[in-house]
Amino acid sequence: MRDWNLLTPIISAGKMRENGVSFFEAWEGLASELRDSSGNYLFTKDPAAEPPCCQQWGLAAKPEGSAWPLVYLGTCNGGETLTAQEWMDSLANQLARGNPNAEGICLADGYYTISYDPAL
Repeated sequence: MRDWNLLTPIISAGKMRENGVSFFEAWEGLASELRDSSGNYLFTKDPAAEPPCCQQWGLAAKPEGSAWPLVYLGTCNGGETLTAQEWMDSLANQLARGNPNAEGICLADGYYTISYDPAL
């Protein structure tokens, strides 16, 4: 069962769609931008930039158990069992500490690059 409160999509939640599916039931296919819990960092879906390691180590490949969804210099990193929101927060923490090598995150619905960093 998914906890829809863990992820914070930027696109409008809106009302029930004509087909009766709420935004939160269909968010994975629609979200193009996500934020960390603090709201300071914006991640934008960017399938063209997805490194090959996402297919083997990202959250789509490892939905349960340890995953390596954080991308630094084209290499997947991680090795923990976290939710997607916790992984985004982990990446945001690395950015806040000034990690210049952070590039993006491999989530269950695709690859997201860092679009906004308040330090930039």
